[in-house]
Amino acid sequence: MPVKYDLPFTQTSHLIALGSTTLLVGVAIFPFGASWSGSGGNQGAWPVIVRVVHLGSFSGWFGTQLWVTFFAGLTMYKHLPRHTFGYIQSKLFPKYFLFGAVLSSLSIATYLVENPIHSWGLQESVQVSIDMFYDNFKQ
Repeated sequence: MPVKYDLPFTQTSHLIALGSTTLLVGVAIFPFGASWSGSGGNQGAWPVIVRVVHLGSFSGWFGTQLWVTFFAGLTMYKHLPRHTFGYIQSKLFPKYFLFGAVLSSLSIATYLVENPIHSWGLQESVQVSIDMFYDNFKQ
């Protein structure tokens, strides 16, 4: 008979698993000993850490959006009574948007570290402007 481990903080264990997996994948792709020069002229392990954090924040937020939109949200909508669904959403969505705001801010901060504003061309300026304009009206 298999032993079932019941962790008191399952969400914490998911966060630890996501963080460690992202770190391991990032180190496998960009080893710490490699000499790498980013667009800002940085060398050593710092750009690798920034890129791993950027990858983790972006992929974490993107995965959360997909999960909440297509799996959790639709499943709850179809299988829960209306009032129960509304109550759960009223508790879930403030945390969801806070999580999104933190990860989006972290993602843009790491982007700015790797791509300083003074090195932007027209394409980057237009993309970031549209993204910031869109984000202001999305929430």
